[in-house]
Amino acid sequence: MRDLFARLILKSYSLLFLFSLSACGGPNSFSASNSASTAAKSERSQGSVDGKKALEPVDTEIIPEQEEREMDESEEATEPNITPNFISISCENNPEKMSLALERTEQNLLSISGEVCPNPLAENPNILFMVDVSGSMADHRNSFFGPVIKGSDPLVNGSCGRYEAIKTIISKASNGIATRGAEAALLLFSSKLNSNSIMFTDLENFQNTLTPQRVCIADGTTNYEKAFDTAQKWLSLAAGDHKIAYFISDGMPTESNSILGNFFPDAIISRSIAAGNRMLLFEYQLQFFQIFLGKPNPQSMSVMKKIAGPKAKDNIREVARASDLAQVISEFSIIELSTDNLSLNLAGSPVAITKLEETEKGASPKWTWEAETIMLPESLNNFKLEFELIHPKIEDHRQIIIDVDLISE
Repeated sequence: MRDLFARLILKSYSLLFLFSLSACGGPNSFSASNSASTAAKSERSQGSVDGKKALEPVDTEIIPEQEEREMDESEEATEPNITPNFISISCENNPEKMSLALERTEQNLLSISGEVCPNPLAENPNILFMVDVSGSMADHRNSFFGPVIKGSDPLVNGSCGRYEAIKTIISKASNGIATRGAEAALLLFSSKLNSNSIMFTDLENFQNTLTPQRVCIADGTTNYEKAFDTAQKWLSLAAGDHKIAYFISDGMPTESNSILGNFFPDAIISRSIAAGNRMLLFEYQLQFFQIFLGKPNPQSMSVMKKIAGPKAKDNIREVARASDLAQVISEFSIIELSTDNLSLNLAGSPVAITKLEETEKGASPKWTWEAETIMLPESLNNFKLEFELIHPKIEDHRQIIIDVDLISE
């Protein structure tokens, strides 16, 4: 009993010491007091301890809730307002001089951001579609008595995925603001070059010639080598400065230009890859996009990557359904931008672009950018902001000049 009494006395002194520290003040005093009070209430709610009455909490001075709230509001009121002014340059801004008035803030901070929507098809583009029309595109049998295998992209309700994909790209190109001199071609291949192919011609004539019946066909085997060799010749004769090729196939190459090589599958693949490499080496500035149509096939993807080499990057896609071809083909990025293509100057001094992100892909892409936050000199009353986008494949490069006045309240 004597030991129990000693423990209770010791515990009381401990609580008194804790609350004495709390009464000394400081930012943590209220939370510490609140914690001790909660502990005491917990002991009281548990009834007796070791058959004895639980200790009553020691009274201490607690800051009233109203005083705490007033103190918090006072502290918040003294915090500085650090929200900067901002200027946003959208794609809708005209490429000419504009005037803008900004209210001067206490810190005089300025945040600048914007977007660019370059028209990459403005520079006399040549668009080549290399499309597989082998027998596997339609319903077929692998043997005379074998079961019917569903085709990758048969003619259904007067159309097919390959036709819709080509039409989508041509439609986007035709709606560009500067498509003068643009041409398109259609290279249909199976065992050999199909007679339905269309040599490079202007967009209007290409659209008038393009029909589902012309594209949605299926016959023969798959000769990549013939397709790449023919594409190289066609592209070399094209006069445009911006060349783009889309390659669509549903299977591995099964035939080559070599009669002897056709007896060795590995030789067919090697010759096909070599032909693709030659085309890209000869047309080293060609933008080459590949789509594999059908069930995911690691071997086919491996062949496509070896064809494209270092240019493979994000330019290869797998599409399980032909109905998705149009969507996927339109998502390829026709142009690649970096912060080096953007120039921003404030009062004659360069401002760093800190973020650049492609938010919309395809033939009509959109990029958003952000610049470092600027602290304007207090003596500055007005300044000129100059923004420019320059890219070798964009003819109508973008330039905006904004005259800005800073006004006081």
